[in-house]
Amino acid sequence: MIGHLSDIFRRNLKSKGNHHSLREELDGIKSYLEIEKVRFSNRLKVNMEVDESLLECKLPVLTLQPIVENAIHHGLSPKVSDCLLTIRVEPYDHEVKISIEDNGVGISEERLAEIWNSQTKGIGLVNVHSRLQSIYGKKYGLTIQSKPGLGTVVSFVAPLSAFEKEVHPDAPENDHH
Repeated sequence: MIGHLSDIFRRNLKSKGNHHSLREELDGIKSYLEIEKVRFSNRLKVNMEVDESLLECKLPVLTLQPIVENAIHHGLSPKVSDCLLTIRVEPYDHEVKISIEDNGVGISEERLAEIWNSQTKGIGLVNVHSRLQSIYGKKYGLTIQSKPGLGTVVSFVAPLSAFEKEVHPDAPENDHH
């Protein structure tokens, strides 16, 4: 557990810039989840369904972490047993879709409205949503689907061109068809 905590601190200290690879973001999340698995005893199972061709794509720093933390603390922590968290990264038309799904307690429609209207102490999801829209455009951002008692799926889509591997100035521009 101390090794995983050290890994998280090391990643935070050496983080440079506003973007890093999806691989780096997921590695940090894996360390975080190993710590949570200790706290949850045998109640937490994690599935990662990641298209490996997307691992070197760039992502804004701390995009996934707040979503995963929300799923753990608000969705799964109150649940007694059989907690499942699924992180899915897949191509989606000419875009990339990232989903964090839990089978936790879910969110009521009233609570979702409070989250979107910033009438709640927790601002993590709203901040991620705003950052995604400022980077990719207003038609992008988080989507939250939830059913009380069944769980929640928080997802977003990013245009592949904005989510690309870093482009070198002398490299020819990629054309996505």
